[in-house]
This record gives sequence, C-alpha cells and structure tokens, in this order.
Amino acid sequence: MGRKPKRQNSSTALSQDDVANLPLIALIGRPNVGKSSLFNRLVGGRPALVQDEPGVTRDRRYGIVKWQRAQMRVVDTGGLDPSAEGILGAMRGQTLRAVDEADVIVFVVDAHSGITALDAEVGRALRRTGKPIIVAANKVDHEKRDLLATEAHSLGFTNLFAVSAAHGRGVGSMMDAVLRQMGTKVTFEPKPKAPARRRSRRGYQPDEELDASSQELVEMLGITPPPLPPPPPGPDDEEILVPDFEEPAAPVEVAKKKEEDLDRPIRLALVGKPNVGKSSLVNRMLGQERVLVHDKPGTTRDPIDSPFSYNGREFVLVDTAGLRRRKVVKTLTEAVSAKMSRDQIERADVVALVLDLEDGASDDDAKLASFVEQSGRALVIVLNKSDIVGRSQLDGKIQQCKERLNFVEWATVIVTSAMTGRAVDKILEAARAAYVEWSRRVPTAELNRNFEEMITRRPPPSGPSGRHIRLYYATQAAVSPPLFFVSANIEKAVSQPYRRYLANQFRKYYGFAGSPLKVIVRGRTKEEEVEESKAKRTPGQKSQPKRPSTPKPKKGAPKRLAVKKAPRRKLTVSRS
Repeated sequence: MGRKPKRQNSSTALSQDDVANLPLIALIGRPNVGKSSLFNRLVGGRPALVQDEPGVTRDRRYGIVKWQRAQMRVVDTGGLDPSAEGILGAMRGQTLRAVDEADVIVFVVDAHSGITALDAEVGRALRRTGKPIIVAANKVDHEKRDLLATEAHSLGFTNLFAVSAAHGRGVGSMMDAVLRQMGTKVTFEPKPKAPARRRSRRGYQPDEELDASSQELVEMLGITPPPLPPPPPGPDDEEILVPDFEEPAAPVEVAKKKEEDLDRPIRLALVGKPNVGKSSLVNRMLGQERVLVHDKPGTTRDPIDSPFSYNGREFVLVDTAGLRRRKVVKTLTEAVSAKMSRDQIERADVVALVLDLEDGASDDDAKLASFVEQSGRALVIVLNKSDIVGRSQLDGKIQQCKERLNFVEWATVIVTSAMTGRAVDKILEAARAAYVEWSRRVPTAELNRNFEEMITRRPPPSGPSGRHIRLYYATQAAVSPPLFFVSANIEKAVSQPYRRYLANQFRKYYGFAGSPLKVIVRGRTKEEEVEESKAKRTPGQKSQPKRPSTPKPKKGAPKRLAVKKAPRRKLTVSRS
C-alpha cells in the first residue's frame, strides 16, 4: 500500500524527444487539496512549492515518474475553479491545457474536508472530456479515516483510492490502476539480467550411492532415480563464470565525453524583480502560453523548466519568481519562492537578468547582478519593455542601466520587448555565445607567451619596503567559470587594481564576453623554489653544505660556569 515510486536515474536519462513521447498523468482538482504534495511523492524530492494556502501552484510543472519498470510523465496544475476570475481565471487556462494533453486524469479531492460543490462541478467538467479518470481521496493518513473516502463515491467515478500524499499510503495501488488505464501507451523496460553466479572452487559433492537394501526397494517399486549431474571440472580445466565488466574508457572517449558536455542543453534562467516580463519572454520564446502571465506582481511562484530547441541548439528555459529585498518579503510563500529562485541561479549555465527599461536599473538589480557574478554564472542583461519608452528617452535609459551595472560591463546587453517580440531571438543567441565563452579553455603555452607581454607592458608595482615583485607564470585552472592562477614571489603584495589589469588583459586576448573571470595570485611552493635554484646552478657547481647548528640547551639543565683562563706570563732570563 505504501510503495514509493522510484526516482529517475541519471544513468537512464532520456532525451527531450523521448520525454515528450511518454504518456502523461494530469493531477487535477480544486485549490488546496494536495496536488503538489502528490506530485512530489511521485517524482521524488520537493520540486513543487507546497504551502497550506490555496492558489500556491499557478503554472504547469512536469516531472517523470518510474513505476513497475514503466516511465511516465506527470504534471502538477493549479487549482481548477470553472467560475473563477482574475488570476484564478488565468490559472484555469493552464489547467485545461494539461487536461487536453493528459492520457489519464487523477482527480484529487480532500477526504478530510469532504466533497464540496466545487468538487462536483470539477467532476462534471472532467467527465465531459471522455478520458480515463481516477479519483484520489487525499489526506487519509490512517485506516480509521478510510470511511472519509467513501463520500467521494458521490462523484460517480468507479476508480476510487484513499491515499495520503504526505505518507505515501495508497499511492502504490493508485499507480497500479493508472498503468491499467494507460494500456498499450506504456512501454516497460526489460528486466535486468541476473549477474552470473560464481561456482565454488570446492567442487560439487554428489549424493552418496544407495546401499544394497535401498537399491532393492527402488527396483521393487519401479522407480527410476534421476541421473546425477556431471562432475565439476578439475583444477586444471575449471571454468568460473564471472560477470562482464566494462573496460576502462580510453583517453579519446574521455575527450569525447567532454565535448558532449558542451553539447548538452544550455540551462537559461530568467531572473529579475517582480513584474518585469520574465514569463512573457518565456512564452514569446516558446511560441505558446507555457507559463501564467498576469499584470499582478508575484504571479510566478515555482521555477518552471521548459525544454525547447532553437537553431539546432537545445535549451532549458527556467522561469523564476521575482526577487525583492528580504526586508520587503512578508509572507512565507514569497520567501520560499525567492529561495528557490536563488537556487536556480546557482544551477543555471547562463542567467538572463531582466530589467524594466522604463524604470531603469535599481539597487536591487545591481545586487542581483553581483550575486550572479559571485555564483560564477554567465550573464546576459535584458532590457525589456522598450515598446513603452519613447525614442527620445531610449538612449538615456540604456545609458543609465549600463552606468549602474558598470561592474559587469563584460555582460552582453539586449534591448527587447516581449509584447512586440523585438530582438527576443537575440537573447538566445547571446546566451549561446556566452555559454561558449564560459566554457573556453586557453592552452598554457599560448597563455604564457601573452602573459610575458602583459607584465612587460606594465610591470607589477613594488612590494613592501620596496621589494621587487616577480610574476613567474600563469595557467588556467578551471572552466565554467574561467579561473586563472598566477604564480608570484609575494602573493599578498599584488594589489587588487593590478589583478583587475590582468583580468582585463585576459579578456583582451581571449574574449570571455558574457562570462565572469577570476584571477588568483598564489605564492611559490618550496618544490618550485628548489627546482628554480637547481636550474640557475652551473653544471659543475655543487651545493654548499649547511653549517651544523649548535644545539640549544634543554630547559631545566644547569648552566655551565665560564672559567676565565689566566694570561700567560713571559719569562725573563738575566745573565750574570
């Protein structure tokens, strides 16, 4: 009864086309009946925001559930209210799209609060679709509450299951019914082969031969004993069955895997303050009403992933909730949504910081840009709503945004309009270019040739007490984001302005447009100093042995008294 669906294994990850062809389960119901909790139970983890208030979920959220060697998609929807208006009415359009896409509908009701008139109205609307419907009476946490689920029979559906999304009770039986309703739409994975068993080296010990009395009894009854199995092979010709293991990957295969990492879908997260047009931009890129759009600030609550392809390149668009200063956040729902948005920044490859061009760049936008830079993500600045800014003010607004965000001048700036579709495709092109620069690696030999020119053109300033600072070499230690190590004799004496000079020179030679870049100066190790001294030594020169140091007296030992020697006297001989 309480079996838990298996989570998607990374080793058996499906492509975007395969995922789109999987059968779909839609979780439908009125607001605040536990659809998001059931979604989290099926998918695993807590990807959907759950809160004890109606209307938390507003967009469609998709996931993959694996049950009985079958993979299916499941979609979480907002509360369905056929007579709602305003933002709840806009949510109804998103829910009806999920109903149209679904192969099986799971109608979720709240058994604890009972069947309401809104449940009956939703049930009548779902019955008109003609699709298989399974009723999940949620919040039945104990056997004593099973009677509460019987009231759901008044809805007129045959398949009814008492479940508890919070504890997993009854979810397994419900998923078995879903598989039966799917029929041939579900494809099952083949059973994994059992590993080959290893034979014992001790050999097989056959049964002892029957004695004479037992042999006579067998002949009287006419029983033919089964033949004995053949003896095992001896030590010389013993054959041991061993499972097949994969051979280690060759260096060429490892290089191919790194190239495949560059070809994986680019995760592009759209972040910004509330009501700047992030959801409208996502819908414009996808060409459909994928996420809910409303003029009320804070419409988006959950981060919504939307995979799609653009000019042969795979993307995953992530629409996030609007971020504000923490002291302005008042509700727990908004605080959790902001936390999830910040997590999406750290998970993304490229971040598109969306600004309202009419309002210009503010301190909150600057803090967001700084957070993206500290997270090491590639950055594209999107100035949205250019259609409502006059031509006479357009250049001034753009200049104000660039001056306020001058510390990320390496980011690409795109002026666009989600309403008219102006330059929306340039966001994807800029994100693709920034991802390439973000993943760029410079060969060490080429880097050091140019590094000598950099320090020759502008040597580092003197260190403390006028001590000369020497920079030996540079190397790129990491990519995504690019990280450079510079070796120096006095690491702390290299000032921050000179480090910025080196970072700007790296950008001048190699680009890295749209990507943050970090330069770390480190001192030389003892091994490097020893190797340098050996290289400077002439071939016939030997190292001078160290003079033995006088041992220090131990603590508590008696001090030795110093004895003064009497001066020698000269003897004088007198001649008589």
